[in-house]
This record gives sequence, C-alpha cells and structure tokens, in this order.
Amino acid sequence: MVMHATSSPVIGHALCSSLLAIINKYAMTKFSYPGLLTALQYLTSVAGVWTLAKLGLLYHDPFNFQTAKKFAPAALVFYLAIFTNTYTSPEAC
Repeated sequence: MVMHATSSPVIGHALCSSLLAIINKYAMTKFSYPGLLTALQYLTSVAGVWTLAKLGLLYHDPFNFQTAKKFAPAALVFYLAIFTNTYTSPEAC
C-alpha cells in the first residue's frame, strides 16, 4: 500500500511532464513567444489553485515571503528548464 501511495504521484508527475513537453512543442508551432507562453502557463496554474482554494476543494499554505525566498532558486531553475524546452521545441520538429 505504501508503494502505491508513492508510485501514483511519481507516475502522475512523469505523465504531466511528458504531456507538457508535447503540448509546448505543438503550441510553439502556433504561438512564437516562448517567454509569454511559459508565463501564461504559470498564470493559469496560479489561477487554478486560487480558484480551487476559494471553492474549498484545495488547501494551500498562505503565501510567505520567507518561504518564497527559500524556494526561489529551485523555482528559477524550473522556470528556465521549461522556458528552454519550450524555446528549443520548434527547432526539434
């Protein structure tokens, strides 16, 4: 049972990551602004979390600048990885 609890999020994350790469590759054939595309994806994620929290379907900790500062390097690397993948995707077609 513990393995199922651990493997489900791992498989879900791998599936979402793979789909994001494929969708970004397609999106870049129609929309040639990788920075804006990445920002819109983040904005959509924030709006989704905020909406689900307001509906009581999701709980998240309140925003805290101290915590945000600790996660900033990881968030920056993650953003750059997605941006770079999105930017290079059209050339990989």
